Amino acid sequence: MFKRPALSASAVDLTAASPHLQQLHGLNLDFLQVLQAIQQAPQRSSYHGLCIHESMGKLLLACNQADLQRMATCDVSLFSLQWHRVDEWTRLAEHSSAHRTQAPNHQTSEVSPEGTGQWVVNFMQCAVFFCWHLAQHDEQAARFMLGMSPETASVIRTLDLWQCRFIGQRYQKLLSPRWLHNRYFWPDLLQYGHSGNPEHLKLVQLLATQLIAQDLEPSAIARHSIAESD
Repeated sequence: MFKRPALSASAVDLTAASPHLQQLHGLNLDFLQVLQAIQQAPQRSSYHGLCIHESMGKLLLACNQADLQRMATCDVSLFSLQWHRVDEWTRLAEHSSAHRTQAPNHQTSEVSPEGTGQWVVNFMQCAVFFCWHLAQHDEQAARFMLGMSPETASVIRTLDLWQCRFIGQRYQKLLSPRWLHNRYFWPDLLQYGHSGNPEHLKLVQLLATQLIAQDLEPSAIARHSIAESD
């Protein structure tokens, strides 16, 4: 196995967070399976934020379970919930808190969709709880693995479990493949999934390290937000 590239001083040593990494690997695998299901969904266009390029979609559909498991072991999240957007999470916290006062029985007014949509809802609920857990107990791991800003972590720590559930049920548009704007990350990751070549994983990890460093810079976050609005 290759030696992991050296990280900047702002990154966290994840050897001390192996339980979190195991949970992240499981979520990554779930997310890849959700992406596979979406590529085959009859109403694929309704999952716009989760649709990847057609050529990458074909490679993803050709992946078997072993391929997906290899890709899932990338030590950063393969999915994003816009953790760099403290304004968005502040809005979510306020809206979910206000909704709770209107629904004291903790029930939502919408029924979760069936089929692929239900997969997305189920994944979202797990992902939101995971990011809440990291914000509560290991902010450094949240920064490195999820790209969560300290300001967003402060907001997420104020959420209670019911708010996490509410956000997971109602805000699937938060969810997207991480670094989809980068022309190399997903092609390299899929290449590793199919080949199993450790050198391909090394390339993915090196690129992820660079992208993480960019995400943790305020100037880079601003540029990323502008790119998302285009």
